[in-house]
Amino acid sequence: MICNKFLNASFLGAYGENNELFERLLNEFVRDHVYWRRNFHPLDRPPISSSAANEPEYLESVARMKDELHRLTARLKSSVPTYNPRYIGHMFSDLLLPGLLAQLITTLYNPNNISEDTAPATVDMELAAGDQLATMFGFATTKGQTPCAFGHITSGGTVANYEGLWLMQAVRYLPLAIQQASIETGIEVLAPWGEPLAKADSFQVVNLPADDILTMNDQVSHLAEPDKSRLIEAIQLNRYEHLGARQFFDKHTEIANGILIVPKNAHYSWAKAMRFMGLGEDNLWQVSCDTSMKLDINELELMLNAAQHQNRPVIGVIAVLGTTEFGTVDPVDGIVALREERRKIGQSFAIHVDAAWGGYLTSMFRAKDGSLLSHDEVKQECDHFPCDQMYGAFAALSKVDSITVDPHKLGFIPFGTGAFVVRDNRVSRLVMQKAAYIFGGEPDADDFRQLGQFIVEGSKPGAAAAAAFVTHNVLPLNADNFGRLCKLTVRNTELFYDKLMILRDKLASSVELRIPIVPESNLICIAFNPVNNHDIKVMNRFNQAFYEYIRPDLDTAMQANEFFGSSTILHTKKLTKSAFETLCGDIGVEPKQLQHSTTKGFEGQADGIFLIRHTLMNPWLSDEKNGDTYLDMYCAFIERTIAKMLKERSTDTW
Repeated sequence: MICNKFLNASFLGAYGENNELFERLLNEFVRDHVYWRRNFHPLDRPPISSSAANEPEYLESVARMKDELHRLTARLKSSVPTYNPRYIGHMFSDLLLPGLLAQLITTLYNPNNISEDTAPATVDMELAAGDQLATMFGFATTKGQTPCAFGHITSGGTVANYEGLWLMQAVRYLPLAIQQASIETGIEVLAPWGEPLAKADSFQVVNLPADDILTMNDQVSHLAEPDKSRLIEAIQLNRYEHLGARQFFDKHTEIANGILIVPKNAHYSWAKAMRFMGLGEDNLWQVSCDTSMKLDINELELMLNAAQHQNRPVIGVIAVLGTTEFGTVDPVDGIVALREERRKIGQSFAIHVDAAWGGYLTSMFRAKDGSLLSHDEVKQECDHFPCDQMYGAFAALSKVDSITVDPHKLGFIPFGTGAFVVRDNRVSRLVMQKAAYIFGGEPDADDFRQLGQFIVEGSKPGAAAAAAFVTHNVLPLNADNFGRLCKLTVRNTELFYDKLMILRDKLASSVELRIPIVPESNLICIAFNPVNNHDIKVMNRFNQAFYEYIRPDLDTAMQANEFFGSSTILHTKKLTKSAFETLCGDIGVEPKQLQHSTTKGFEGQADGIFLIRHTLMNPWLSDEKNGDTYLDMYCAFIERTIAKMLKERSTDTW
């Protein structure tokens, strides 16, 4: 058993156990903030006089404020208790005190991290937090060297994914702009193989590896004047970002629309991103999943072949590190290896890892010096985690181009705090944009303090950056610190799985307990099927009925729920045909009962499986209470609830 005592001072606690610590620290730093205000030109006359507190308008204003705040807290009492070990639903848990206090305290200063001019302290914290995440992923962060990573805080994973696509597109189409500019100006630029770029085949140019593209761009910046200025201006006028899709492809008729390849288990933000950026959802190619709900590498290779045959550049391939539904991890190492093979036949693409959920699990794989731990070292104290495939995926993160991660998920930091990290900061410079009233001067090669020039967002809260930075300093992102918290959540999931196996035997005479996807991290989905039932519609209705017992009901006091869970649907359209047939056997349903549908939606409840979904983030799930852990109590709750459901309604009426 992994001891969780090292976390006793890190959370407010399910019962507010650390209320005095929280209040004392918050009060101390509120007073510190007030002293800061008073000591800025202390000889100035205060705008609010001491007698103002006795004026009728003042008293009335205070009364209105208190009334509204009381109404606010009254309404907030109906919030779902995500901080409690009885909540094992969505990706919520109690918050780490360092991040919570840092965000509350920094909000008093209200820094805007768009620029160091408006937030000199918290911009530095944001860039440092980006470096901390980059180091965890195995990216180089030494300034002045190439490549050097760049990371920053976003409002969430969706915006980070937008930024990833934005940069992937900028890199992929840049060499065509350089080639066209070289043709128009007559200024020679050499291709990576040493010949003039102007004479190269356009499809070969658009398929250059990112490192070659960035090196070629650097070559332009080292030209002598006036050629340098003339060529750079011509490049800017020929870029995709300047011309727009129609005019750009009118100049490059031999190149078809680029595509983005994602697994069918990917977050819906990728479809939104394609629409948002005008790339078209029709150009989003989706790879089916295997029996473990991971990207099928063989189908990915078939799609890459199709893109090559159609002269369609591949903007990028997306891998998911911890899916929203199942916590599964795509074969990142397999995708990296496949890219190396495809480069030999003249096809290249960016690899972006959407690690919004699983990114912080990487801390379990890193030593204090940032080096990668061995498989055996990571596996210590766990029974199964990580499997061979999972270790390979995490070990390969240092070779991808960019990563999305959400501190406000498994980082236990308040919403909204996402993050985006790119392996080579030269990529972010390709999209640099100035606003005269905010940004001035030319930044140094590794200076990103005028942050708004390089990112999707404009104004952004320095408080979120402070929360991430302080949390990473209190619990550094390695196996001996933050990794211990993550490992505790994984170990609790292994314990829960073992207890579900015991429960399965107890229920065997009346209900079959199924786990369609064996958990790899800290999410478990289960389904119940009445004995001898082979109708998926009956099975789904039974699970929906169970879900009503753990679903938050806004019309009922939250204390009425013993436990809270969530649900999801395993859509068969996401699976390969062989994976679909295997799944049918695993859950005891005939393939003809469970349609392998390609239609959207949960139509007729026959093209998907309704699952009960559990996210095991809370560190105290394995704590004993009156002899039982919360996991034991939940299993007993399942047993009682199933018995109640079967008593109230016979199996053949579901």
